[in-house]
Amino acid sequence: MFVGEAPGRQEDLSGQPFVGAAGKFLDELLASIGLSREDVYITNVVKSRPVSGPPPGRNRAPAPEEIIACAPWLEEQLRLLRPKVIVTLGRIALDYFLPGRKIADVHGRSIARGRVTLLPLYHPAMALFSQDARSPTCMAAPSRAGASPFSLCTIPPWPYTGETGCGCSGRTSAACGASLTAER
Repeated sequence: MFVGEAPGRQEDLSGQPFVGAAGKFLDELLASIGLSREDVYITNVVKSRPVSGPPPGRNRAPAPEEIIACAPWLEEQLRLLRPKVIVTLGRIALDYFLPGRKIADVHGRSIARGRVTLLPLYHPAMALFSQDARSPTCMAAPSRAGASPFSLCTIPPWPYTGETGCGCSGRTSAACGASLTAER
């Protein structure tokens, strides 16, 4: 399971995670280790695009209240899928699973949490801004976390604190809620 921070403009419009430029690079990374999107599950901590400025707006980091409001959706995805490996893409996803940890300190290192392994990685968008980060060795391969990282097992859901229902920036989005219903 790959978990990013939130949809960008293209993702919000399409209702699919990682379809923009960062998604194309993620596809390249997956292909470099013999995987495709069909082999993994990709989602985000926040289910609709956090924006600032006039329309169409600029992407911004999700606010803590947006993360808390969307937590029940991610928790349900975790409960249904029961992944053995969770690859966190960027600091927002990392902070959801390992609060207070810095991505630079844990990038590419597998971290056991009960019956699940977390693999924190830089967000693929970082590679769009840093040529040094475009290599799969910088982004790290999920196979480092162990054999067959994408099969399913039983783990307890991650704890979260917050209200039920997704407030996701106070807006409706094709990416919010609808994808979870389709997965059931």
